[in-house]
Amino acid sequence: MFRLLLIDDNLEDRVLILRELNREFLDLQAEEIIEPEGFHQAISAGNFDFVITDYQLRWTNGITVLEEVKSRYPNCPVIMFTDSGSQEVAVEAMKKGLDDYLVKSLKHYIRLPVAVRTVLQQTATQQRADRLELRLQTLLNQLNVGVFRSRLDGCLLEGNAAFLHLLGVSSLQAAQTLDLQELFRQPTAELQSLNQGREVQLRRADGSFIWVSLNQTINTTDSEPVIEGLIENISDRKLAQEALKCANDELELRVAERTQELQQANEQLLVEIGERKQAQLALQQSAAYHRHLVEVCPDPIFIQCGGQFVFVNEAAIKLYGATNSSELIGKRVFDYLHPDYHEIVKQRIQQLRDTGKPMAMMEQKFFRLDGTVIDVEVAAAPFTYQKQPAAQVVVHDISDRKRAEAELRKALETERELSELKSRIITTISHEYRTPLATILSSAELLRTYGHKFTEEKRLTHLHRIETSSQHLTNLVSDVLFIGQADADRLKFNPAPLDLEQFCQELVEEMSFSTRNQRAIAFSTRGKCTRTCLDEKLLRQILTNLLSNAIKYSPPESTLGFDLECAESTVVLSIRDEGIGIPAQHLPQLFESFHRADNVGTIPGTGLGLAIVKKCVDMHGGQINVESIVDVGTTVTVMLPTFQEGVRC
Repeated sequence: MFRLLLIDDNLEDRVLILRELNREFLDLQAEEIIEPEGFHQAISAGNFDFVITDYQLRWTNGITVLEEVKSRYPNCPVIMFTDSGSQEVAVEAMKKGLDDYLVKSLKHYIRLPVAVRTVLQQTATQQRADRLELRLQTLLNQLNVGVFRSRLDGCLLEGNAAFLHLLGVSSLQAAQTLDLQELFRQPTAELQSLNQGREVQLRRADGSFIWVSLNQTINTTDSEPVIEGLIENISDRKLAQEALKCANDELELRVAERTQELQQANEQLLVEIGERKQAQLALQQSAAYHRHLVEVCPDPIFIQCGGQFVFVNEAAIKLYGATNSSELIGKRVFDYLHPDYHEIVKQRIQQLRDTGKPMAMMEQKFFRLDGTVIDVEVAAAPFTYQKQPAAQVVVHDISDRKRAEAELRKALETERELSELKSRIITTISHEYRTPLATILSSAELLRTYGHKFTEEKRLTHLHRIETSSQHLTNLVSDVLFIGQADADRLKFNPAPLDLEQFCQELVEEMSFSTRNQRAIAFSTRGKCTRTCLDEKLLRQILTNLLSNAIKYSPPESTLGFDLECAESTVVLSIRDEGIGIPAQHLPQLFESFHRADNVGTIPGTGLGLAIVKKCVDMHGGQINVESIVDVGTTVTVMLPTFQEGVRC
C-alpha cells in the first residue's frame, strides 16, 4: 500500500493530482489536507510514505510544511507541486531537503507520477546505501585492531572504536588533539614494496605510552592521497621481550662476577665449592625462571639450530597445530615455511649471523601440520644452543588481522560496485525517459499551436508519435518494475496447459504487425507442440524481448528466423537475426541488468531485455544460449522443460 499525504487547498488541483497518481499506483491511499488542524493530526500520526504539497496555502506555505515534515520524518520524500512559487522558492526548498519541485501545468500533471516514482526509487537506493555504510561501520567498530584514515598532513579523517580505545579517547575530535605524528609518517618506498609494518610508541590521552604495531598504505580517494593504517597494541609483548633481555643480562653479569671470585679465592677451594654449588643452584633457578617466561609467553617462540626445531614453547605448538613438542623437534623449519619466503628468510638468517643483531618483525606465511596456511609476523635474535650458532624466533599470528583487512577491502569493493550500478541505472533511465518525453511534448505543442492548420494525416502522424512514445515509456516502466520484482523474488510461477504452436503463431502475427512489415519473421515448427505446461505470462516476456531485440538490431527488409521444436520433455525455441551482432567480450555480461554492448550506437535500449529473459527462463528451470558474430547476426536458443516436476496441468 502506497500512503500519500496531499496538502493542497484547491479542490480542482487535488482531483487532477489524484487522478494521475491513481493511474500509476493502484494501491494508492491518499489523505487530503486542506487546513492546519488536519495537517498537525497527520504529522503526529505519521501514517504516510510520501508528501506532495502546494507552496501557497491559505494558512501557511510549502516551505513551512517541508520543514515540519523533515524535522519529524527526515527520510520521508517530499515533492512541491505548485504554480505560485518562484526560482528562489525552489532553491530554498531544495536546500531544506526537498526531493523534487514541479510547476503546475497540464503537461506536468502527467509528469507527476513519474516524478513520484523516481523520488521513491532514489529514496530506496539511498536507504540501501545507508544500510551498507552502517554495516561497514559496524564491522570496523567490532574489529580488535585499530583502523584509521588520514590526510598526508596528519589530519585524521576516520577511526574505528578500537582505534579510539587504544588512544584512550571517546571521539574522533578528541583524537585529533593528540600528537600522532608517528602514525602519519609516510613509509619509505622499500617498506611500501614489502608491505612491512613497523613498531612505534604513542602517547595516549592520559599521558601514558603504549607500543603499537603499525601497518599503513597510501591510497588515492577522490583524487586526494590518504593514509590508511592498522594499529595493534603490542605493549605486553614489548614488556615480555624487555624482561627476557634484562634477565639474560642479569644472568651474564652474575656468572662473570662468580667466575672472578673463584679465580681470586682458589686457595679457599673447599669454601668456594660450596659457594659454586650455591651459584649453580641460583643459575638453575634463573634458567628455570627464564624458561618459564618463554613457556607462558602468549606469542609462539622457538629456537632453530642447523635449520631444525630444537625448542618450541606451548604457543608455538598450538600455532603449528601440533599436540606436543615431539611432533616438531628435529623437523626442518623450512618444511613449514611457504616457498615464497624461502629466499628472503635465508638472507635474514645470513644477516643475523653476520651482524649478530636482532631482526625486526617481518610478515611471512607458515604451514601448519595439516597443510593450512597462516599469516604471521616473525622477529629473530641470535642465540647459542649447545655451543652452536642458533636463532631464537618470536612469532605473532596475524591471520585474524589479515582476514579483517580482506573483509574490509571486500566491503569497500561492494560499496564501489553498488555506487557504479546506481550511477549506471540513473544514467540509463534518465536517457531513456528524455527522448520519448521530448517527442511527446514537442508533438503536443505542435498540435496545440498549429493543429488547426495541419492536415488530418499530419495530425495523425503527431498523435502516432505521442502514442508510440507513451507506449515506450510504459514498456520501460514495466521492464524496470518487472526486474525489480524479480530481484525481490516477488514473481509468481504459474504453469498451465498451453498450445505452444498456436501461441507462437499468434505472437509472430502480433510482432509482424507491430514492425509494419519492414522485417519478416519466418516461423517453423517441428514435433507436437500443442500440449505443454508453461507459464504463458513469463513465456510472452521471453519471446517478446528476444523478437524485439532481433527486430531492433536487424536491418530493414531482413528476415528473422523463429524455430520451434518440441520433444517428449523439452521445448527448444531458437530466434535468429542478421543484425549487428554482439562483441565476444560482452557475452559474459549479457544477462546483467542495464548492460549493453559498445556497438549499439544510437539504437535505444535499457539493457533490461536479456536480464528479464534470463530470469523467466530460470523460473521455468530452463537454459539459454547465445551465439553471435559481429556484423553477421545472433542466434538465441532457449530450452524449457515441457512439464514441471510436482506441478499438475
